[in-house]
Amino acid sequence: MSEQVFEGVHMDLTPYRQLTFDYEPSDMRVAYRRTNPSSWEDIISWLEKQGSYDNEFTPGEVVAMVEDLRMLKSKKTPFTDNPDKAFQEAHGFRTEDNKKFAKDHQEIIQAAARSSS
Repeated sequence: MSEQVFEGVHMDLTPYRQLTFDYEPSDMRVAYRRTNPSSWEDIISWLEKQGSYDNEFTPGEVVAMVEDLRMLKSKKTPFTDNPDKAFQEAHGFRTEDNKKFAKDHQEIIQAAARSSS
């Protein structure tokens, strides 16, 4: 398949590559080992260009990490050289977004149920 760009991440999608949109602490550790970063931008830039070609990541993991690291950068979260702390901070945004999505979804379902009664 041809290369595609999704959320700034370059990737070749094939039927054999998963597109799960979550990642684990071990994924953040790999990103740190590959980049030896001194800023969030170092990791983001590498993930966007090379991350989905690395055999330790799925394209979806790369997209999820990039999204969360961009959030850390935009919130001016101080950079840490500890990948486990970076995971906790970055993944915390994903958890909050998921809670908000679930709450919004529940409110929509309840409103629809009320209007159909």
